[in-house]
Amino acid sequence: MKKLLFLVLSFSLLLCSTVFGATTKVPILMYHGVEKESTGTWVVSEKQFNADMEFLSRNFYTPLVAEDLIKIKKGELQMPERPVMITFDDGYENNYTVAFPILKKNDMKATIAVIGRLIRDENGSGRAGYLHWTQLKEMYDSGLVDIGSHTYNLHDLDAEGFYTGTNNGIRQLEGEVVSNYLKRTGDDLRKSISDIEGNVGNDVLYFAYPFGKTNGYFNSVLGNYGIRVSVSTNTGTANIANGLNCMPRYTITPEQWVCKILPAISEEKKAEEAKKLGVKADDTIFKQN
Repeated sequence: MKKLLFLVLSFSLLLCSTVFGATTKVPILMYHGVEKESTGTWVVSEKQFNADMEFLSRNFYTPLVAEDLIKIKKGELQMPERPVMITFDDGYENNYTVAFPILKKNDMKATIAVIGRLIRDENGSGRAGYLHWTQLKEMYDSGLVDIGSHTYNLHDLDAEGFYTGTNNGIRQLEGEVVSNYLKRTGDDLRKSISDIEGNVGNDVLYFAYPFGKTNGYFNSVLGNYGIRVSVSTNTGTANIANGLNCMPRYTITPEQWVCKILPAISEEKKAEEAKKLGVKADDTIFKQN
């Protein structure tokens, strides 16, 4: 009996090592809004988000935040066998009212990059539909949510928080000299970080580029203010062997469910999960090129 048990355990360990395997690849998922029902490309339904998180949980994915990636890159922490990073852009209130309970139910960690100018406070600042600082602090204090920056007010917004239609992001303005660009974007990032640290309490290590638009000069701005992990909107799997800056992500939409991107424990299990949800499973992202 003991010999049989030993053989079963040995086979199980061999199977796990074959299925999982060490990797430097990290799939990063990009969400925006989560509502009871989907209202457009950037808003997934509560049902879909719940299914996505249950898929990750059932298939033994380990959610990571910026601090984890930094430690793994330094060799201070081992990369989990099935890593994933769950991110939200902008800071919509439904991240708290709809998504957060689902994260808690499935014990999943996520990162929310907020547009500081739109976050609400007790003085009436901010904009309806966006998170309140007290909600952000509650989520952070839970140990499941890390708060990052999506700029303070450079996300294609004017001073009143309305979209300008210029897709400016952190781009260098026409005719703007480098010194002025560095000061302008640096002042914005400093304000963003100061508000997050003052109202929430976490060190800000993560930045999401608005519209995924990057700028070579801005890398130094991020470094000057302690940002060590940044992401774009390019599609693909991040590989920390290539660094932690401008990492690609997978955009999750009502048509793009997590089970269509990430592998289940086996291809058979993945197909089974996809069939149950009524979606088509694609090739796994960990497939070697």
